[in-house]
Amino acid sequence: MRTSLARQGTVALGAAAAIIGLLACWPPAEASDKRWVVRPEPERPDAVAGGAADVAAAQKLARKKKFADAVVLLERAAREHPAVLHDCNLALAYLRNGQLTRAQLLWDVSRLRGARPPDWCDTSLASQLARALRAKHYVPLTLVVSPASATIEVGDAIFTGIGLVWLAPGTYTISATAPGTYAHALPVVVSAPSTRAEISLLPMGADPPRELDAGLAVDAAPAIDAAPTAVDAALDLDLDVEPPPAPPRARWPALAGVGAGGLGLGLGIAFHARALGTKDRANTLASASPAFADLRDRFGTERTVAIGGYVVSAAALGFAAWWWLGHDETRPPAPTIGLAVDGDGAMLTVGGPLR
Repeated sequence: MRTSLARQGTVALGAAAAIIGLLACWPPAEASDKRWVVRPEPERPDAVAGGAADVAAAQKLARKKKFADAVVLLERAAREHPAVLHDCNLALAYLRNGQLTRAQLLWDVSRLRGARPPDWCDTSLASQLARALRAKHYVPLTLVVSPASATIEVGDAIFTGIGLVWLAPGTYTISATAPGTYAHALPVVVSAPSTRAEISLLPMGADPPRELDAGLAVDAAPAIDAAPTAVDAALDLDLDVEPPPAPPRARWPALAGVGAGGLGLGLGIAFHARALGTKDRANTLASASPAFADLRDRFGTERTVAIGGYVVSAAALGFAAWWWLGHDETRPPAPTIGLAVDGDGAMLTVGGPLR
């Protein structure tokens, strides 16, 4: 009897140990499969129904704010039954769980399945995701990979067949693998407004790539070489903000220019009239007489002064117009104007930058 009880106790202890060992190896509910390679496969006709049970269970968990547990079920539905509806549900769960890179990635995948997404995925989810990415200052990373079928791992995302992923600013290592090629790792600094990285995997048998030979890949070009995403359509960057008004422009330089121009014009007209009168009187005299020579010299002086007045008037009025209509504090200083008058005439010189 004692032997039988001992044997039964030994069996019970062994069974308990086996159960404890299995439980210890069982993955926790919060842990999601990070080795899942996201790819935009075509949606199968029975995919929505195939994952319906997991979706229903995940929705119950989500209503209890257990988003991490809901993510596990929705990942299984999206992985085993690829469908646009499952992508949108999983993107929403990722968003609620704070996994913005994966949320945007699954939203992008839903655009590539070939089936029509639900309305809330195109409107409500797209707007919420765009606001979250903007609030966290996420940056689009454009990937140009050869071959295109390579598997890419960056941040917490593993995917293939997708050329754009959104990441928080920082330094990352992009890992690329493909059958028949050498694996390659490329460090990249992701910074605003966008970043671009190119990777070409070498086939087996060729010279293997040197470690980190490409260096840090940074591209601050604003253009994103990828198809439109939810953020492309939903982000409101307020780029049309008007600049602050320019400080009021002083009026006195223009008024001074107008005054100087008026004085110069009046002076030019007055001496022009005197020069004409002197010329008429000189024409009545003999050219060899001393009076003719005196009037000729006077005519030259009066003509020079008249021309100088016109030149000063033109320069002053031109400056006034430039100041009033075209002056800009951000542009170079006004041009310099010089006037040289001699017995043979007058010369106006303008220097400095001209508009």
